[in-house]
Amino acid sequence: MNRTFPNTETVATRAARIRCLFLDVDGVLTDCRLWLAPDGTELKTVHVRDGLGIKLLLEAGIAVAVISGRPSQAIQRRLESLGVQHIALQVADKLPEYERVRDALGLTDADFDATPYRRYAGSAEDRFDWDWTGLRLGWSQPLLGGELDVVGYRNTFDRAWRKFNNFRSADVRDVLANPDEAFNRVLYDTLTGARDGDPANDADDLRIGTNAREFVSTGVQGSMRWQFATGPAVEHLFETGLRVHSDRIRRDHDEFAYEMTGGRPQRKDATRTITADNTGHADAVALWLRDEILVGDWTIVPGVRIESISVTFTDRLNEVSSKDDYTEVLPGIGANYAVSDALTLLAGVHKGFSPATPGPQENVEPEEAVNWEAGVRWDGDALGRIEVVGFYSDYSNLTAVCTFSSGCGNADLDQQINAGRVDIEGVEAAWERSFPTGGALRFPVALTYTYTATEFRDAFTSPNPQYGNVEPGFELPYVPEHRGNARVGLSADAWDIGLSVTYQSAMRDTAGAGPIPPSEGTDAFTVVDLSASWDVLPSLTVTGRIDNLLDDDYIVSRRPFGARPGLPLSAQIGLQYRFAQ
Repeated sequence: MNRTFPNTETVATRAARIRCLFLDVDGVLTDCRLWLAPDGTELKTVHVRDGLGIKLLLEAGIAVAVISGRPSQAIQRRLESLGVQHIALQVADKLPEYERVRDALGLTDADFDATPYRRYAGSAEDRFDWDWTGLRLGWSQPLLGGELDVVGYRNTFDRAWRKFNNFRSADVRDVLANPDEAFNRVLYDTLTGARDGDPANDADDLRIGTNAREFVSTGVQGSMRWQFATGPAVEHLFETGLRVHSDRIRRDHDEFAYEMTGGRPQRKDATRTITADNTGHADAVALWLRDEILVGDWTIVPGVRIESISVTFTDRLNEVSSKDDYTEVLPGIGANYAVSDALTLLAGVHKGFSPATPGPQENVEPEEAVNWEAGVRWDGDALGRIEVVGFYSDYSNLTAVCTFSSGCGNADLDQQINAGRVDIEGVEAAWERSFPTGGALRFPVALTYTYTATEFRDAFTSPNPQYGNVEPGFELPYVPEHRGNARVGLSADAWDIGLSVTYQSAMRDTAGAGPIPPSEGTDAFTVVDLSASWDVLPSLTVTGRIDNLLDDDYIVSRRPFGARPGLPLSAQIGLQYRFAQ
């Protein structure tokens, strides 16, 4: 009998992409037969060659996961003796167990290079549940020669995020950064499930807990607009408004001790530790005036906003409370000058303000900045649309909040600090044009680029690991110096397709100066995306997109712990339906 075998190189290439083998038990690791003893005990037969194959896979760095709907102590012991990390028996719904083996924790750089989308066993209990509801009602009415708009809203967002927090005896960031140090190697092997925890020693315990939060925001806003002239060549579009807003956050965080057992975290007989139990509340009233004035070739837009904010915080765990009140006047002005029909000069300056977040911290000042911009815009048929704008933000005080996502521990969670004076400056440039093809087709092209430079001007120390000990001249973390995008497309009246290429330079993981060390920053990356849409009917559109078309692997963050990959090759398709008005 003649057999045709696939090309060996093709098989090897496809096999190299395998990262994990998922197995059932009955009929996969057995011969489908069950031996039943008189007392009801089930006996199964397994093959030693399967065991050898599993061990060879593990030695090659390929994970093995076994998920079965039936219980069996003998199978459990057999798999543990082979070194299988992911064992789930007596599981009715196997999909959630499969999903647990996907990426949640960050990785060491070596693990990232080998398998960017690997997930450590210590994150097997991670789960994020959320519910959101929103209500918005609006009303418009001509009034007093103008137009009145009133909007009321209420939003609620509840979330419960169960996650690996840390080790009992060490910081997981240090473990992932230096996995080959003696004690770190023990903890690393525990985290990955290669080693079982020691029940007699709490040092290798995993701390796993749930961050439960409830958010509620409500408010009502009213605005009036008038259009009038104060002279033969002076026109106004005047607006005034009032907004009353209230929001609240309730935090309920806990932790339990877990032991790594058979490649899965198991909760120990330990009491629930409350790590946060507090409520923050803010009430705000805002009044604004804005006048868009047209005088010849000039458009001048002065405005002012007055904010009055009252913030309260109640910490039931530490039995403390605080209250802060702010009243701030925020002026601003922008101007455009039309040099010609195609050329426009623009400039503006505005004051920015953000109150301190509700919390137990003392001596935290609001965030304040004066933001400047100036540029030029060209909009003509021959060259298309070109815009170049320079910007400068002068922070008299930048604030930073400690979050779990930034790598902060429970003791510092939600703490806010003063980061002092900061300069942020740069330039944004954009060009777009649609080229005719001589028929019904169009060929749009667009380019954008942003350069950003940042600098701390004051020294300070922060518990937030993204900052640490900051010296004047340090750069901010997670702000790319260069970011650019190029998009080309082809479109007709009923469809379009576009190819997008995005480049972003490396970002530093912590505040610092000089070149970014390879292990202390993200990767520079270039990503290609593809999108398309088709108007099947006047009211129905089919949309689709493919992100990361070339399936490139790159580090997009090192927070909260270890290297995290960017979005892999992903595809989505959707429908948009427009109701008749």
